[in-house]
Amino acid sequence: MDLGIKGKKAIVCASSKGLGRACAEALLKEGVNVIINSRNKSNLEKTFQELNKFADAKITMVQADLNTDEGKISLINCTSCIKRKYVVTRVVVAAKRNAK
Repeated sequence: MDLGIKGKKAIVCASSKGLGRACAEALLKEGVNVIINSRNKSNLEKTFQELNKFADAKITMVQADLNTDEGKISLINCTSCIKRKYVVTRVVVAAKRNAK
């Protein structure tokens, strides 16, 4: 199915497992350039390797805990360093907030 989103860009938060990973995979299959994110480096690297097989789309990984200010800044900084004209057209958040 062609959703007409090939070449668009998306950030998928909490995308190393579960719903976030499934969303990232679906977007990549549609040709969307995706930034995946997780706070767990080993899970993120494993997911990156698995999803990287979709050659018609670009995938970038950012390790960051979005429950912290530092993590949010890290993700924002990554999107601006990829390309000066990087415009995010889709954001998918599948993060579970830590209970305090």
